[in-house]
Amino acid sequence: MYSFADGLHAEHQASHSLSSHGHGWLMSRFQIHKAACEKAGEYVKGDPEKTLNNCDIYQSTNAGNALKEVMAMGSSKPWPDALEVLTGQRKMSADALLEYFQPLYDWLVKENKALGASVGWEANLSKF
Repeated sequence: MYSFADGLHAEHQASHSLSSHGHGWLMSRFQIHKAACEKAGEYVKGDPEKTLNNCDIYQSTNAGNALKEVMAMGSSKPWPDALEVLTGQRKMSADALLEYFQPLYDWLVKENKALGASVGWEANLSKF
C-alpha cells in the first residue's frame, strides 16, 4: 500500500510516531557522528584530508569512550544532556548533515552545469 513512500516515512507509519521526531533524530545522528569524528582525530574542519564524509572512528578509544559515556546515561537524563556531553551543544543542528553532504552537492552542481541539465520543475499552468 505504501510502496511509494520513502524509508523514513514508511518507518514512522509502521511505528505510529511523528515524522518530525524521526527527522530530528536523523539530524542529531550526523551531529553525533561529527563529534565522534572530532574525538577520534579523524575530522578537522577545513582539512581536505580529514573530511566529515570520510571519517572512520573504528578502533578509536577516544570516540568509543565518549559514546560509551553517553550511552551509560540511558534514559536517566533528558536527551539534550546526552547531546551536550558528546557534542558540547544542547540543541540539535543540521550543520553536520549539510557539511557531510556538501561534497556531493558541489559535485552535482558542477555536473548539472557541465551537462546543461535543468534542475527542478517548470510551472506549466496552461494545462489547468
